[in-house]
Amino acid sequence: MLQSLTPNIIVADVNKSLDFYTDVLNFKVLMAINEEGETVHSDVKKHKLIWALIEKDEVQIMVQYRESIYPEIPDLKMYQSNFNVFFITADNIEKLYTEIKDKVEVIKEIHETFYGTKEFIIKDPFNTFIFFAQR
Repeated sequence: MLQSLTPNIIVADVNKSLDFYTDVLNFKVLMAINEEGETVHSDVKKHKLIWALIEKDEVQIMVQYRESIYPEIPDLKMYQSNFNVFFITADNIEKLYTEIKDKVEVIKEIHETFYGTKEFIIKDPFNTFIFFAQR
């Protein structure tokens, strides 16, 4: 029985990615690993990080430095570009849009879809496209 899915975003700079997710989207860092391989519990932004687990409400995302995953999956070296697409459902999407629209790169403004949701799309600094939707 499957229990959960936590995407792992592969990035060039974990700290820069955390700035976006924590400062703009209000995620909280649950756990982080520095470049020495040590778990960091406090003042995470003062460390050069290679991995972090972040959370907001019921959504968790892992963020990992590209070079740190090569020992585990060497074939990833052949992929030079990357992008991810997330679809996150939320309530009160208009409030969320108003809170973040001036702080992010908006790809598509808030709109009604043909399949009955209200959505908007943003992009993070490392080409993760994030759909926020309200059903």
